Amino acid sequence: MRSKPQTLVLLAGLALTAAGRAEVVRAPLMGHIVTGSGSGVAWLTETRILNPTDQTASVSITDVVGIGNPSIRDFTIPPHGILDLRNFELFFATDPPDQFYPSFLALVEFTSSVPIQVLTAVSALEPDPVGPGVPCGYLAYFGGSCSRPVAGPLLHGFEKYAGAADSARLDWITAGNAYHANLFLTNPGSSAIELAAVFRSSSGAIVATRTYSVAPRSMRVVGDALAEPSIRDAVGAGAVTATFTSEGGEFYVLAAVLSDSPACQAQPLYALVQPVIVPR
Repeated sequence: MRSKPQTLVLLAGLALTAAGRAEVVRAPLMGHIVTGSGSGVAWLTETRILNPTDQTASVSITDVVGIGNPSIRDFTIPPHGILDLRNFELFFATDPPDQFYPSFLALVEFTSSVPIQVLTAVSALEPDPVGPGVPCGYLAYFGGSCSRPVAGPLLHGFEKYAGAADSARLDWITAGNAYHANLFLTNPGSSAIELAAVFRSSSGAIVATRTYSVAPRSMRVVGDALAEPSIRDAVGAGAVTATFTSEGGEFYVLAAVLSDSPACQAQPLYALVQPVIVPR
């Protein structure tokens, strides 16, 4: 994990934009999980950084919040160019054998000399023995029961965290036996925070509330959040929204919503949901 003092040191050596400031864009979720069973990387992301300007982009990783400790690296992207950043490139110069992959699951901050766009794709490869209801240390990152890759929609990089004056709303969550909603709660600050979540049904009625503690400088994964008995019994099945607020520091939330309904046949349904952040 990276500390804010280190971020300031790195920023001091980075070229600034013509406006006199560096551009900061955060990838909300990057990582890879290796099962250790010889099946290779089972859950991974790939991040694409686009430089839409007429100038060369000097890009640095300036903060990492979550599990893993990648090397701080600098990248150069030509005008109107693209950098496809695979996770192993944050640790190694060449692709290492699977057994050498460290666990990595984090929000990653990029700082650039010019405006950039950051996009992340997620892919989960489910070996046959891994699925809902099967004991597995990586269950929070899986969904469905099909032994083929699950590719979700793109995650878009964002600039600002939600703060104490904001609420962050997740608009696409589904409750029910065939659905699994995994929450990713990030606290970039140096103090613990409490996130209050309000779950509403399709009628707009509040059907459940929950408070999640998130340690300093960490990403908390709440696997199958709506399956918790107190929430499941109140929510039932159907469309749900979840709104998060904090009385403390900054935060970010997102959800991975998966379906292993038999109607899905060979491919589970998979949605990555980023928040709508508005003033409270």
